[in-house]
Amino acid sequence: MDRECSHLSGAEFQACFISLMRNLGASPAALRFTSLTDTAGYVRNFRNAGKVDIAYVFYPFRANENFGIVLVNGNPEMVDVDDFSVIDLAALKSDSTYLKIVREFPDAAVWPGDRYRLDMPKSETLPDGTQRFLVGYWLQNGCHACERIGTIVYAFDFDKQGKFLGTKLVTVTALHR
Repeated sequence: MDRECSHLSGAEFQACFISLMRNLGASPAALRFTSLTDTAGYVRNFRNAGKVDIAYVFYPFRANENFGIVLVNGNPEMVDVDDFSVIDLAALKSDSTYLKIVREFPDAAVWPGDRYRLDMPKSETLPDGTQRFLVGYWLQNGCHACERIGTIVYAFDFDKQGKFLGTKLVTVTALHR
């Protein structure tokens, strides 16, 4: 790997990585999944959850956050729970607990929660047939390695056919010191 792809970056690196996977016998499904990730990740585990399922991803070439979770087999076919462009972060600005945390810690920042555990996120089917995934995030005092000051849970909702409906803020909890 180091000899063949290390001098490449971006799309060229990903193409090289996929080519190596193919040469090592990766399945067509594995190759397709890796092509959907922007940082050459692969599925390390999978959980059937209903219409939409959970794929646990390993990103070997990231400097941080090597583990990820994506919701798959819906519409769109993959939703990365750490793609902050799909999360309703604006909802935090009206949450009283979040506002208290930010007053005490002005550099508070949202970071991905534990993406290693295979029992998270929690999934449920609601009475109306929609599917919900409860995904946790950490509030840290500024940086990746800084003090953890709170937790956040967002719901990722899908309709009966698996269409992504969006996210909803569920809870914000301040961590007591």
